[in-house]
Amino acid sequence: MGHEQSIRLRATRAISVLDGPVGIIDIGSNSIRLVIFEAARRNPIAIFNEKVLCGIGRRISSTGALDPEGVERAREAMARFRVIIAGRGVSNVIAVATAAVRDAKNGAAFVEEASKLCGVPVRVLSGEEEAVLSAEGVLSGIPKADGLVGDLGGGSLELIELIGGKLGRAATLPLGPLRLMDQGDGKIGALRELVDAQLAGVPWLSNLAGKPFYAVGGVWRNLARLHMGQWNYPLHILQSYEIDAEQALRLSKVVVGLGRKSLQAMMGISRKRLDTIPYGGLVLERLITLAKIDRVIVSAHGLREGLLYNLLSPEEKARDPLIEAARELCHSYSRNPSIGDEIVGWVRGLLPDETESQARMTAAAALLSDTQWRTHPDYRAEHAFLEIKRSQLAGLTHAERAFLALCVFYRYGGGEEAGTSVAPLHPIAGDEAAERAYITGCALRLGHTLCASASGVLSRCPVTRQDGAIVLTLPRDLMALAGESVRKRLAELADAVGTTWRIEAAS
Repeated sequence: MGHEQSIRLRATRAISVLDGPVGIIDIGSNSIRLVIFEAARRNPIAIFNEKVLCGIGRRISSTGALDPEGVERAREAMARFRVIIAGRGVSNVIAVATAAVRDAKNGAAFVEEASKLCGVPVRVLSGEEEAVLSAEGVLSGIPKADGLVGDLGGGSLELIELIGGKLGRAATLPLGPLRLMDQGDGKIGALRELVDAQLAGVPWLSNLAGKPFYAVGGVWRNLARLHMGQWNYPLHILQSYEIDAEQALRLSKVVVGLGRKSLQAMMGISRKRLDTIPYGGLVLERLITLAKIDRVIVSAHGLREGLLYNLLSPEEKARDPLIEAARELCHSYSRNPSIGDEIVGWVRGLLPDETESQARMTAAAALLSDTQWRTHPDYRAEHAFLEIKRSQLAGLTHAERAFLALCVFYRYGGGEEAGTSVAPLHPIAGDEAAERAYITGCALRLGHTLCASASGVLSRCPVTRQDGAIVLTLPRDLMALAGESVRKRLAELADAVGTTWRIEAAS
């Protein structure tokens, strides 16, 4: 992609010092948002996140100018954001504006005023830059994404293809819900041909048949929440939530045909999004139909995360966000920060036949396996489970999140007493993965019991599979470690695997 490098350079020029928190002000056609990230790192966590629905692009198609009432709300929001930024001591701030500002005849005047209100220069992104940054936001949370990214803002739709985690062709189309509302004059059915004509101008969409669609934007996130509510889905996390194309198509058609009162009665839809939901549904319906995608994957990471990701070095971008996050939690909350990497290596002797993706999840579980020791023992297993279930982890599917939560649950000796909270995640993980989570959890429990989270022990006490049996080998000066608790945990692990166990002295 020839333009990719120049876009990256322009996107990173806004700040030069990356120590400490990073604030991003995103001035969109429908909303203005301030997100303050704790730092520019591989698994970013927001320490402040506030959105104001201003609607500055509400009438841009009919008037060519930013909406006066929306601009007034934007002024108030930006003034508030500047005070918050100062109060938090954030010195690294990026401010960007998107479709409505770049298309409006009074956009330049607005940018000048907004820069003064924000306290930093506001840079107007081109449609191509917006598409690239949205795609990089997706990649920050789904590193090997392969398919079509669509970022639906109030004024435009940015499309970009991803090929095995690499950026491909991009397009920007005037199909944001606010623009469509203005053009359709409240008659949504008349807009179908307009949407189709715009999508027909992106000929490479036909090359993405059978691939996933990565949906970015508040309107589509609300559709996903609606789908979760319909299916009573037990994991209320939008990042990486998947909807089969047929179900997504059916849902889109339903919301297109509903009025405001009917939408208001539906669970999961933000009241502030009620007017725009049908138009987002129309665009999604036509995309699914014309591009023939096989499923919709929600990305909670978008433009803002893309701006942050864009600040990282190539080496940092190449890191696994899940493993980086797990290692950070290990270092912050384990009794011994070095034990995480030690137990990762130790447990591999028990699981020699893992695939690459399975080994990755086992490593994440190992790094997280001693982070809940401060919790009361009677609640430790369930608390560990809920922490992982609800944590802000990127780089994993819902099935992988369920596996990870089950692993730490069993690592802390969880059983039937917490079945009501744990059982709903078994179907998400799948029977085979749930069984593997139990074995992995038992292995981690054995490891921590053996070494008491002390450094240097596990490397001298390997555990292996020999002729089907689980064999723990101890050096003679550490044979006393093979006490009742260790034998009990070893027996539990062998029973989980369905084999025998023994302890041997090192030769």
